[in-house]
Amino acid sequence: PCGLGYVTDNYLIIYGNLIAQGTQTDPVIFTSLADDSVGGDTNNDGNATTPQSGSWLKIDISGQNASGTVIMDYVHFRYQGELKFNSFGQLNATLNHLDFSSSTVRSIVTTIPITIQNSRFNGTTGMAIDADPLYGNYTPTVTAINNWWGDNSGPTTPTNPNGRGQSIRGNVIFDPWIGKFLDPVII
Repeated sequence: PCGLGYVTDNYLIIYGNLIAQGTQTDPVIFTSLADDSVGGDTNNDGNATTPQSGSWLKIDISGQNASGTVIMDYVHFRYQGELKFNSFGQLNATLNHLDFSSSTVRSIVTTIPITIQNSRFNGTTGMAIDADPLYGNYTPTVTAINNWWGDNSGPTTPTNPNGRGQSIRGNVIFDPWIGKFLDPVII
């Protein structure tokens, strides 16, 4: 992998910039220390442990006056709690080609507007995106188009009554999504 981050029983707090840029064939991977599928047996226990959903809590891009740039391209998140955006400063986030698998609670939770595209949400036991209001009536707008929600029917949300994919909450613009328009089969 292009980059590999192991997090155990805790979380990372980012104040300022976070740049994680992989490629399609060489992604940046944040995973459990027990995940031997990348980086080898980093905890030196052979097969005694296996990664579990929620092995690490979160990456928190946060702070009262946090400002900066977050660029994530071709980043995989495995066995995590959440990627959290919580800032009262000026934070610019560019999120492309992210892959969330085996998450607990929520893959992304945000209190600020973000855009995420060309990404995959699969195997989250809670929500893919939670953009619920914080401190009163402000609800951030999340632009989340051209993403895979785990099912061709799109995400599960009241505004997509036939959606059977990962759930979303809040003001999330999700249409169009990957899988919405399937190529017709010619017989």
